[in-house]
Amino acid sequence: MYSDVTRRMLHLAGWHEGRSVPITRELALLAEAGYPVFPSVRSFLEEFARLNFVPLDEGRLEEEWYLFIGVEDFTLSDTEADRAYYDQVAGATVVPVADQGQKGWETRLYMDPGGVVYATTGDMIWRVSSTGAGAVEAYCAGRTPQWPQGQYGLG
Repeated sequence: MYSDVTRRMLHLAGWHEGRSVPITRELALLAEAGYPVFPSVRSFLEEFARLNFVPLDEGRLEEEWYLFIGVEDFTLSDTEADRAYYDQVAGATVVPVADQGQKGWETRLYMDPGGVVYATTGDMIWRVSSTGAGAVEAYCAGRTPQWPQGQYGLG
């Protein structure tokens, strides 16, 4: 399911097969911010919450790339207009589940009720993977999905 690089990064971050962590704090933060918690979001966070990934690529400096999975105050900073736009473009309500950054820009990752993961940069949103595990693989293996050049939304 995971490439060797992703598996190494997952293990370094503290992940293991069957990992399940309590997500009471994350659920409370999402509820306080008015987000629903779908079963897909719950299971993704139970398996991956609070993991910080260390890049293995020697050409990529640690301060230039990160992936944090979980819900913190900083992941809940979207305006109502942003949330409505993301939901409209994705065609479903989306819930923040991670932050990713590299080379001076940041994306936030969202999940819909079916487990599809999207990324945003604030004014754009695009599909990353049909599953949370697929999104983890894409980012860890260096296949970071990019938005369609010159297009806003899910073109």
